[in-house]
Amino acid sequence: MNSITSWYRPLVFTLLASLLFILFLFGVAGAKTVDSAPASNNEAIYIIQFAGAPLATYKGTTPGFAATNPKAAGTRKIEYQGTAAQKYIAHLRQQRQNKISHIEAAIGRPVTIIHHYDTAFNGVTVRLSDIEAATVATLAGIVRIEKDREINIKSSKNPIGGTPQTTSVTGIALNHILFIPALLLTFTLLWAAWRRKVSSWRWIIASTSLVILTTACGGGDSHNEIRLESPDGTACSPGAAWIGAPSVWDGSSTGDLPATMGEGIVIGIIDSGISPHSPSFAAIGDDGYEHHNPRGKYYGVCDPDNAELYNPNFPCNEKLIGAWNCVPDEYNAVDFHGHGSHVAATAAGNIVDEAIVHFDSGFNLSATISGVAPHANLIKRP
Repeated sequence: MNSITSWYRPLVFTLLASLLFILFLFGVAGAKTVDSAPASNNEAIYIIQFAGAPLATYKGTTPGFAATNPKAAGTRKIEYQGTAAQKYIAHLRQQRQNKISHIEAAIGRPVTIIHHYDTAFNGVTVRLSDIEAATVATLAGIVRIEKDREINIKSSKNPIGGTPQTTSVTGIALNHILFIPALLLTFTLLWAAWRRKVSSWRWIIASTSLVILTTACGGGDSHNEIRLESPDGTACSPGAAWIGAPSVWDGSSTGDLPATMGEGIVIGIIDSGISPHSPSFAAIGDDGYEHHNPRGKYYGVCDPDNAELYNPNFPCNEKLIGAWNCVPDEYNAVDFHGHGSHVAATAAGNIVDEAIVHFDSGFNLSATISGVAPHANLIKRP
């Protein structure tokens, strides 16, 4: 018992000290930004979710209305123009109008529906004050009500030009001062592994600690490179291997369904745009797969028949078949934050050999990367 206690004691101490240190830094930054605004009579846009299944999940439980969920209806996708879908949409909207009448009676004034939501969400957007919203939240049939708000993308770097991003004092501290607890944690873990003589743990602990150090430390001019590979040697991101994507690709875990890497599937991403020159979105991946457009047409800035949106300078291809720019005074559908490209590549990025990630410490991480469905097509809407 004493040997076990002596093994855990320095490890627990180091972990707690590092955690307290991090919480202290975040607490200092957060204390300056906390704001508790009182309820206001000023109107804002609110999103209201009503009871009742939307088109995507409705399985025909209401008498007189057939199922619209594809699995329950026996269809490949939602048949929006079909009789069942149109009839159920009309039913949902009538129900919502009845609820709006109850809302109007509760707050004592008329309410205008700004937008209806039918497909993945049964609800509306309306203008309410904070006080009115609190009243609406208490009514029967209201599942949830939430104020619409704008969320700014946060990034410490600006990958494609534009205005440089600023770094907070806390961010600098986390980038540099965390070297001390990370270093202590590394030595403690290595010492603990040595004392227990579990040699197979040493490499795991050493590699994990090295990643902590390279991401936590700032500065340095060296450019040492670490090679990251998936456990079974599969040519994909370790994350994709970890969730078992290769077993879907080769069909070993799909049962009676065919193997797939996303061929013929079009994935829609709503985010900050996309970097069209990235090899993750090229027409041909590094595994040699050549994409084909399953829709036979292009969308948004990629559509030459759309005189209003088409941008011949935006390089669409057989994989990236559509993109939109929904933000005024921004470059046309190009991702200037990096977030949208990251999300798109995670979902459907090509297999790319020797992708390099550069850390501030000077270390470079190289790996074969891919999305979960690397052969799928993409449409991007910011």
